Amino acid sequence: MLAHGSHPVGTSTGVHAAGAAGFEQGGGIIVLQVRVTDRFGEEAGAAAKDEVWGVRQFRRKSRRCGYSDFDILCGEDRVRENCRRFGVLLATLLLAVPACWGMWSSRVYLTAAAPAQTQAETTAQLHEKKFLPGFAEDAWETASLDSKTELAKQLAAYELAMLWVPDGTEVTVQPLDEDRLGYYSAASRQIVLSRSVLESGTAQETMDTIAHEAFHVQQTYVVENIDWDDAATQAAYYDQARRWLRNDQNGYVSGDEDILSYYFQPVEIDARAYAAEETERLQGLIDKELQKET
Repeated sequence: MLAHGSHPVGTSTGVHAAGAAGFEQGGGIIVLQVRVTDRFGEEAGAAAKDEVWGVRQFRRKSRRCGYSDFDILCGEDRVRENCRRFGVLLATLLLAVPACWGMWSSRVYLTAAAPAQTQAETTAQLHEKKFLPGFAEDAWETASLDSKTELAKQLAAYELAMLWVPDGTEVTVQPLDEDRLGYYSAASRQIVLSRSVLESGTAQETMDTIAHEAFHVQQTYVVENIDWDDAATQAAYYDQARRWLRNDQNGYVSGDEDILSYYFQPVEIDARAYAAEETERLQGLIDKELQKET
C-alpha cells in the first residue's frame, strides 16, 4: 500500500523512486515512503497550459476582428454542415456515374445511327428556317399545291432533324379519305400527307399533321434501336420508350378498328402532345420572321 506521494487518478504511471526514506512499521503494515516525480505529468501540464494560452490568444484576436465565441461556434457548425453536404454530393455522383454510363452504353441516343455527313446536314437544317414564312396563313392560302408540297417536305425534314432521326424518310402527298390527314408507314419509311388537306386546309393544320407524323417516325426509330436486353433500359429514363414498345407489341390500333382505342393508345397521346406544342413554337418563329421582313 502506497501511503505517501500517491498520484491522483488519471495521472501518468511513469514514476521512479528519487530516494527511499526507509521502512516503517505501523499496525503490522509495512509502509514504503518514496519521493515520486512525474516527468510525463509535468509535460502534459505544460502542454495543457500552452493550449489554454493558444485558445485565449485566438479569442483575443477573434474579438479584435469582431467575432464572438458564439460566432466561432456557428462557424464550426457551418464547417460540419458543409462537410456533410459534400459527402451527400459525393455519394450522389458515385451513384449517378454508373447510371449515366448505362444509358450511354445502351446507345439510346438517336445520333448513334446517323453518319457524319447526315449529322452535318442535320445541323444545317436546324438553323435553316427561311421556309417558315411560307406557312403564314395569308401566304399559304394563295400558294399552289406544288409550293405547298415543297414547303411540307422542308418542314418534315426540319422536324425530323429536330428529333434527331437519320435521313431516309420520304414525304409524299396522296389522295386520302376525307377524315384522314396523314399517316406514317414504318414498312416503307414514308410520311403520307392528304392532298385535300394541303389544297384546302389551313397552314396550322398542315404543320400539326407534319409534326405529329414526324414524331411517329422518332417513336419507331427509338423502339427499333434501343437494346432492350440491356438492364439499364429498366430505368425511369426509358419509361416513355417502354410504353411505345408495349404499344407496338400489343398491336397498333387504327382509327378504323376502334376510334377510342386509337385515340388513347400511348403512341398517339404522345404524338398529339408533341404536335400541339411544336405547332405553337413554329407559329412563334413564323411571327418573328414576319416581323423581320416589316
